[in-house]
Amino acid sequence: MNKAAESWVTFRRKLHSRPEIAGEEAGTAHEVAAQLDAMPAIRVCTGLGGHGVLGTLTCGADGPSVLFRAELDALPLQENGGKAYGSQIPGKAHLCGHDGHATMLLAAASRLSHHPPSRGTIHFLFQPAEETGEGAREVLRDPQWSHLHIHHVFALHNLPGYPKGQVVLRKGRFNAGVRSMIICLKGVTAHAAEPWKGINPADAVARILTAKAELEEPDVRRDDFALIVPVFGALGKKAYGTSAGEAELHFTLRTWDPMLLDHLGGRLTEMVQSIARESRLECSVEWTECFDAMVNDDQSIVEVEKAARRAGLSVIMAETPFSWGEDFGQFLSLFRGAFFGLGAGHEVAPLHHPDYDFPDSLIADGCQLWEQLAYQLLGPPMSS
Repeated sequence: MNKAAESWVTFRRKLHSRPEIAGEEAGTAHEVAAQLDAMPAIRVCTGLGGHGVLGTLTCGADGPSVLFRAELDALPLQENGGKAYGSQIPGKAHLCGHDGHATMLLAAASRLSHHPPSRGTIHFLFQPAEETGEGAREVLRDPQWSHLHIHHVFALHNLPGYPKGQVVLRKGRFNAGVRSMIICLKGVTAHAAEPWKGINPADAVARILTAKAELEEPDVRRDDFALIVPVFGALGKKAYGTSAGEAELHFTLRTWDPMLLDHLGGRLTEMVQSIARESRLECSVEWTECFDAMVNDDQSIVEVEKAARRAGLSVIMAETPFSWGEDFGQFLSLFRGAFFGLGAGHEVAPLHHPDYDFPDSLIADGCQLWEQLAYQLLGPPMSS
């Protein structure tokens, strides 16, 4: 490993040890901006959509404007210990690989700043708050964004379970649309010795958890794929003499089709409200963390495939979309472009798992891929 590669590994591990979750990425943003500031010809904009950082490289002749995006935020999860560079913040960790994504894009920005394409402009976006679905929306709303004229947008995500460095492509729909639902049920507390004198929501919670299966189609091969997953629940208080009087349930809903997602949300809401009425409970429903499905432009996928092969990376076409959410769909609804995967290896733990850690050897693959995609879209380096 050469000195440049070693320095990027050190940087990635520094980010890993100091994770910041959505909305709190000030330190991470500062580290990224400092790296960009040290690169020749890159203009840096900070505070974009919160803690977002944008580095802009204007190349030779006039040409298209291309945006490459990485993320800044970590997860509010605890990682398993044992690494010398492990998270120093209890309950927060880079268990999705955003530390690696940011590092490989910085490495590519450094190389491209020294050997820029022959035309056009490259924007290197380091986006906050991807995990909550708010970051892309806030970046696009930021007045600093309004003067940019973007022609193409691209982003990637590492994928454990695929061979390391393999580029995973899919024309059309790449992933599911996702939204999260918060259900609050309110009854009446009573003495635990006389629960019939109150209204305990426990039976209603059980009915909702059982009945939601009637609305699901968990087979990802089907066009009507629909999944409803409980992610959080609470019932009553830790007061053993009291029959519970309130409950809260959180679900994520995901489908391939946005119209089906609306329909699924409506049916689940009706079902919850009906059960609540039958149980004499007050009920409220709130929606949060909404992610649009990402739909890739066919020609953009062709360009990524060409760049991947030029970088010496293998390519595979995914048979079905991925069922996780990603807020890059906000960009793809406005601009031509593509989202694609980069295999992290079969030995790497799944995303969001407490044992997950971004493989440092993938930094070089991602850097080469971004570099070749820039040349593919904007022409060979001016020095060649």
